[in-house]
Amino acid sequence: MPVQGSKGAVLAMAAGITAFSMASAMIFLPAMIDIAAGLNTSVSLVQLALTAFMTGNAVGQLAMGPLSDYFGRRVVLLSGVTLLVLASLACAAAPNVETLLALRVLQALGPSATVSTARAVVRDLYGREAGAKAMSMLILAFSLGPILAPVIGGYVNHFFGWRAVFLFSALSVGLLGLWAWRGFPETHQTQRAQANPVRGMFIDYGQLLRDRAFLAYAVTNMITFSGFFVFAVAAPVLFIETLKVPSEHYGPIMLLPTLGFTLGTLLSNRLSGRVRIERMITLGTAGFAVATGLILLSGIVLHDATSTKVIIVSLLAPLFAALLAQGLASPNLSTGAISVRPGMAGAASGLMGFMQIAGASTATVIAAIVAPRDAISFGVLLFAFGLAAIGWWLSLRRHAVRSA
Repeated sequence: MPVQGSKGAVLAMAAGITAFSMASAMIFLPAMIDIAAGLNTSVSLVQLALTAFMTGNAVGQLAMGPLSDYFGRRVVLLSGVTLLVLASLACAAAPNVETLLALRVLQALGPSATVSTARAVVRDLYGREAGAKAMSMLILAFSLGPILAPVIGGYVNHFFGWRAVFLFSALSVGLLGLWAWRGFPETHQTQRAQANPVRGMFIDYGQLLRDRAFLAYAVTNMITFSGFFVFAVAAPVLFIETLKVPSEHYGPIMLLPTLGFTLGTLLSNRLSGRVRIERMITLGTAGFAVATGLILLSGIVLHDATSTKVIIVSLLAPLFAALLAQGLASPNLSTGAISVRPGMAGAASGLMGFMQIAGASTATVIAAIVAPRDAISFGVLLFAFGLAAIGWWLSLRRHAVRSA
């Protein structure tokens, strides 16, 4: 099926499916207590449903990205949508927590197909420089889905019960899937004939892992993405337990840093085509390092401050700046990684996605072990990721520039 119609319409389909696919990761969170009660288990076991999803998504992206290189984007994306819908329906009918956890792994394979394929579609349609502009919109959708999902899930659970949360995921993704089935074209026009795609997958990954340009983009992306997860895990402890922010106020307060990431992706969109990808990455990673350094500095300077409001404001400003800088760098890092070897865009997307999630999972473990309960330790942890990001990028930047 040749590419037809507006590129913008194809991007809108990819972004919509990506957003609602990733929303399925977080939409059940407000219903965890009800799920535990309904399945006669503990909340701690139900919490593993998020870990199960992340595990399935990480492993799935390793397979789904390369498969889209060999069999085409359309069939892999639609297969992912179908799998997500069926697994969500099965989650809604889960009789016990063990079944639910297994189904969450299966459910995650759907988004692993849609997300890795959507990134490769951007490379197919837009090329390298223009792709950064489109990628910023895709990443914005990718990010907003999980952010807004708990809000939606909370209302669905309140009015209809926890099983309806999974039914809502199935219905919303299914409707988008019907839209894509009717209008999503095949964007990858040079599918690779290969007698053994599995063997070809490992060959592709071997080549990418030896490519310093790919590693420049992908590892820097992994570090900044992991830094965001450290913030997400450590911030509630600092703000709610240490700074005594009421839990009902925590969500609205955290909207400010989240707004920073959104503005960063929009800024990347505006600058694409006028500023080179590598320059935006340098600005973004440097800004991320400086902003996380300011978080640490604020913690040191205000360590003995008696006003928690002053401490909160002093932390929120650099947090906003840090996520704005990450939002500026992220679309360009993704575009750069999948553009190093255009014939392997799907494999590069899958490997990059696996590295993102594996890095984020490791970062959450580090954050849990360190358990920062004051602004200084919180700042030290984030600043370490900021320094690692800019250090890695600058050490390999020349390879990225040569590959452009």
